[in-house]
Amino acid sequence: MNCWKSINIHRDMEQKRLNILSVIIAVLSFIIFYLLYTRIHQHSVIIEIGLIPMLVLLGIMPSLHRLVHFFFLKLVSRQMKIAVYFTQWYRPRVKIKGQIRTTKRNLIIALFAPTLLVTLPLLAFAWLISSIFVYCLILASVNIGLSIKDYIQMERLLKAPPHSFVESDGTNLDILISRG
Repeated sequence: MNCWKSINIHRDMEQKRLNILSVIIAVLSFIIFYLLYTRIHQHSVIIEIGLIPMLVLLGIMPSLHRLVHFFFLKLVSRQMKIAVYFTQWYRPRVKIKGQIRTTKRNLIIALFAPTLLVTLPLLAFAWLISSIFVYCLILASVNIGLSIKDYIQMERLLKAPPHSFVESDGTNLDILISRG
């Protein structure tokens, strides 16, 4: 196997730029979704759930995002392990350990999984339940902001040859192609 390309998002785009881009995309997606959904739910009464439950839900979103990645990657890569720990503010943190070696298609599915399993159901709940649609939109927008790194990696993976393999050690994604 030869290394076709090595992708390191944090080296290519510094962390501050990535964070700023994620926040901008999250805020813009909330504004767009809010404008669309208020046209649908014009006369609905919104139930206030309070600040503390909303902050708890916002604190859980990054861990939920990583857990969805983990479960899809665990299906194809058995060497992976997960470590869950709590920060000083009792916010759960999820760290995925181990080396990932999978096909390009499987990794693209795993990168797109949080959008399919978290964002789309939240948007559907916002459509169906008019009394909490604002909270669902906030959580969906946060997940879209968290997915920006995944979308950038996916865009670079789509340029790879069709039958390539992807190997990751936690920091780099190495796209491997066969020598033949």
